[in-house]
Amino acid sequence: MPQFLGDKIHYLRRRLHLTQAEFVHWLGLTSQAHISNIELGRRQPAIDLVLQIAEQVGVSVEYLVRDSFPVEVDLKSIQFPRGQAVSQLQLVGAKVRSLRQQHGLTQGELASQLELANHTHLSLIESGKKLPSIDLILRLADLFHVSMDYLVRDSIPIEQG
Repeated sequence: MPQFLGDKIHYLRRRLHLTQAEFVHWLGLTSQAHISNIELGRRQPAIDLVLQIAEQVGVSVEYLVRDSFPVEVDLKSIQFPRGQAVSQLQLVGAKVRSLRQQHGLTQGELASQLELANHTHLSLIESGKKLPSIDLILRLADLFHVSMDYLVRDSIPIEQG
């Protein structure tokens, strides 16, 4: 789990001058406790919530998830165009499949490199039936030398190899 994710969400919320209750409402969520637990580092959000926060605030997923970015940073340096809906994550699987094929890997070989028990999890991701965890997206991005934003944002087209 990224160590500073909660701190970054707290920082962004404060920069927007929003209370937790206002932030939850702004995101269209129902549980202030969930955001509180994320900000305190007690809970890791699902990737779709990370993407939703990135979209709403206009920052990159990389900034939120990678600990190499400091918490307090010039927001202009990490901004990302807004406007993509969270429900448009269906290309994640297609991007993973495309990258795997470009590198000449089977699902089993990729699963082994990612230290997954078997290829079933990858099969579900590639077929659009399951979203990868934040940690798995980090490992995929590092393995394939792409950004996390490339993997989870539908506004960035699939790279053809």
